[in-house]
Amino acid sequence: MQQQSMQQQTTAQPPAPAPVRGVWLSNVDCEAFHSREGIETAIALIAATGFSHVFPVVWNRGLTLFPSRTIEALLGPELAIAPAWRGRDPLAEIVSAAERHGLQVIPWFEYGFAGGHTIQGGPLLAVRPDWAARNRQQQLVRRNGFEWLNGFDPAVQEFISDLILEVVRTYPVAGIQGDDRLPAQPVQAGHDPATVAAYLATTGRRPGRDHDAAWTSWRCDQLTGFLLRLRQRIKAVRPDCLLSLAPGPHPFARREYLQDWPSWLDQGLVDLLHPQLYLRGPAWAYGRLLDHSLSAAGVQADPSRRQRLAPGLLLKVGDHVASPERIWQCIEANRARSVNGEVLFHYEGLVANGAACARLLQQKGYGRSGGS
Repeated sequence: MQQQSMQQQTTAQPPAPAPVRGVWLSNVDCEAFHSREGIETAIALIAATGFSHVFPVVWNRGLTLFPSRTIEALLGPELAIAPAWRGRDPLAEIVSAAERHGLQVIPWFEYGFAGGHTIQGGPLLAVRPDWAARNRQQQLVRRNGFEWLNGFDPAVQEFISDLILEVVRTYPVAGIQGDDRLPAQPVQAGHDPATVAAYLATTGRRPGRDHDAAWTSWRCDQLTGFLLRLRQRIKAVRPDCLLSLAPGPHPFARREYLQDWPSWLDQGLVDLLHPQLYLRGPAWAYGRLLDHSLSAAGVQADPSRRQRLAPGLLLKVGDHVASPERIWQCIEANRARSVNGEVLFHYEGLVANGAACARLLQQKGYGRSGGS
């Protein structure tokens, strides 16, 4: 009876969410967080452009952009919030401004299970070196400059869950978001003694090569299990709180970061899914990748899944800024396929080049007309 109840709980599909017109708000390559006035200006522009949701970063480089009791207990009061924001609460400022402008706020836990970026694991691994993800050589897992916590460790999972639940309990947000680092682990990870012992106890085998099919599937299942438990804890606190996830594109996300997001959809574990379809090429190439993502999401068997998808579009990274016309073409591709919306990465691209993208979206009636 207990097993049947769990199966029903994990496969029950959450209700369809409202359409999403979203933008990520970063503290990297973006000046909005530097002052309360900067946040007010950014939120006003986001609302005026026609967006419905804003996804502000609240967790990166091992520190938070809100005063965190969870962090304070581990790192001390001086690091309860990242030093640049000491004496402020940027998340509270964003929530307050967004409420006045009618925007939904979904805090973005950008670093997820990553502890740092080119900082030797950051403050967390400085005090908890046992939390490090380990590769086959028992070295700290590094990939693309990111240094990783061991997402298979129950203590690490509990720490991240506590951070997320702290936000859910403290702020009147519409949801919370993980991305290509939550829940995720590089395929090189999982070779710490405890994870190897768990795999051996479950399968009777030792881990194979990093991309071994059985070893990959088992680790994907461990992260999916964490996601299930996290969702249950969030919904127990606030049933209306959305779980939003922005993994990489399939199958890359599963093969390289153990993110089996088609399975997350199958099990009803995600309310909003934003696969990062970050192409710089022509709009037709975006449409091809979008079609592949829709197929991976299983929309042919369950057309309602389109309503959970709001793909991530690349607006700006570094010196690259997509043209407003290309962004609009991608939005039109989304509407032609009846997906639920999109989330643009990131805000600073809206105001680049004389706010060209924001002005085009306003001219097109982006929010008022549904974006098409």
